Amino acid sequence: CAQCTPSSTPTVNYFTPPHIRLDEPERIQYGVIKMTRLPIFDGHNDVLSRLRKIKRLDTFFKRNRKGHLDLPRMKTGGMAGGFFAVYVSGPKPKKKSQPFPALPLDIARRETLAMTGILSHLEAASKKRFRIARTTSDLRYCLRHNMVAAILHFEGVEAIDPALLALEEYNLRSLGIKPRH
Repeated sequence: CAQCTPSSTPTVNYFTPPHIRLDEPERIQYGVIKMTRLPIFDGHNDVLSRLRKIKRLDTFFKRNRKGHLDLPRMKTGGMAGGFFAVYVSGPKPKKKSQPFPALPLDIARRETLAMTGILSHLEAASKKRFRIARTTSDLRYCLRHNMVAAILHFEGVEAIDPALLALEEYNLRSLGIKPRH
């Protein structure tokens, strides 16, 4: 096919973002960009919930078929990072037509702190292969040093108090929201 056979006048696909600079030979591979040169970022994963459930954090550092992601598969797949979700589930309603009951703040906070702690543990145990990115500077650092970037992502607000004081406890000051004291 035309894509698999080099032509005498290769075409260049210039859909590479302007901030990524590739040499001409890297731009041209039979007229197609080498996608492995572009960073891939996962918009949402449930790694923290899975690790909390199985209570085996070491599984994140080993290639394994269970779960959404592990660090070896992320590196092999060219992933630059992802949003690591904190999801706190409460009791299910007795009937499908009923709303979910509110989860008490103390339970939500305990579960949230456990999952944010897991993320911190993964960073500490990663041998500089995985880092929590709290700022754009952190993200740039990860990209430059070939580290997988983890952005903490809250799926719901059950663990955030009305005065927003918990934002500091979860180290979420980077949201630009100032708690009321």
